[in-house]
Amino acid sequence: MLRLRHRSKPRAQTDRHRSKPRAQTDRHSSKPRAQSDRRRSKPRAQTDRHSSKPRAQTDRHSSKPRAQTDRHRSKPRAQSDRHRSKPRAQTDRHRSKPRRRLTGTRSKPRAQTDRHRSKPELRLTGTALNPERRLTGTALNPELRLTGAALNPERRLTGTALNPERSLTGTALNPERRLTGTALNPERRLTGTALNPELRLTGAALNPELRLTGTALNPERRLTGTALNPELRLTGAALNPERRLTGTALNPERRLTGAALNPELRLTGTALNPELSLTGTALNPERRLTGAALNPELSLTGTALNPERRLTGTALNPERRLTGTALNPERRLTGAALNPERRLTGTALNPERRLTGTALNPERRLTGTALNPERSLTGTALNPELRLTGTALNPERRLTGTALNPERRLTGTALNPQRFCSVRVHWQVVADASS
Repeated sequence: MLRLRHRSKPRAQTDRHRSKPRAQTDRHSSKPRAQSDRRRSKPRAQTDRHSSKPRAQTDRHSSKPRAQTDRHRSKPRAQSDRHRSKPRAQTDRHRSKPRRRLTGTRSKPRAQTDRHRSKPELRLTGTALNPERRLTGTALNPELRLTGAALNPERRLTGTALNPERSLTGTALNPERRLTGTALNPERRLTGTALNPELRLTGAALNPELRLTGTALNPERRLTGTALNPELRLTGAALNPERRLTGTALNPERRLTGAALNPELRLTGTALNPELSLTGTALNPERRLTGAALNPELSLTGTALNPERRLTGTALNPERRLTGTALNPERRLTGAALNPERRLTGTALNPERRLTGTALNPERRLTGTALNPERSLTGTALNPELRLTGTALNPERRLTGTALNPERRLTGTALNPQRFCSVRVHWQVVADASS
């Protein structure tokens, strides 16, 4: 405020600092102060910077509307104050715009909006697998997408397929999520007759790095169908010394029902329980059994297994001879049995010697639907190192029929990514087997 030197009149009249209309009077004039006395102030809005005119016109300190005269006066923030938060979508660069809501699929095709989205390198069609190239048919491609009844361990599949990381439709497996149809989920319950202790398979095909479904053997991984692998797991009326089965299937973490094996838990029907007693055609490696069962330590009656002593009927004796459809991992067997070290007859397994019928011999030739990982095979079998005939797998050599060869080409609804196969292989194998 300004002090009045002499008079206490209203400042508009008596203060020397009030300015008259300068254009009209002399500061020494004796006119009425409003006109002639320099101390007499005109309306501040016209003459005196200190006048109480409307500040919007004369006084920078005036209380005009701040939006016009005072930089510190907060205008409507949207106009004058940079710190005033406008609608954030307009003024604040750090304001996150409302996220776009997505309904159904993404608003844009991912192929356009997400550069980090990994597209399948190659699409597949038909029944085939080619881990390195395109395929046709229902097959397996562990790295690329597939259509139909196929397998894609990394991406989604359609039909009866496998996607170990994502959900599946149809008779497929998803090791991390629930499954529908006849599939296996090692972490959750399963439905149908399916086996996959670690990975999943689709169709009657073999991938030596993955699992199989159907009547096939993979000496390094699991099997499905009428086949025995003394070190791995089986599905159907088979043996699984380490895990459980459901129906004619395997569930490595839960109980089994039907003609199955459960080495740790109880079983129903014709099954195996290496720790507990069983009834019917079952297996109990520690206690006696009744019916066609297995007792790896004691004698058995019927079609059973005794890994240490002789058995009668279709049984298993891993150390001595057996009769019927049984298993003897060390000596010869008769019928549909297994002898991992010597010859077998019928539908059996002999991982080291020759077999007859639908059997397995991982080291020597086989006949029928069997497996021989090192030598030639005949029928629907597997030979991971040599040629095969029928619906089989040979990961290193040529195959014929509906089979899988992850390294070479195949004929029929099969896979051999590197080479072709011909029926001539079958005749060569038969000739070798006969010889």
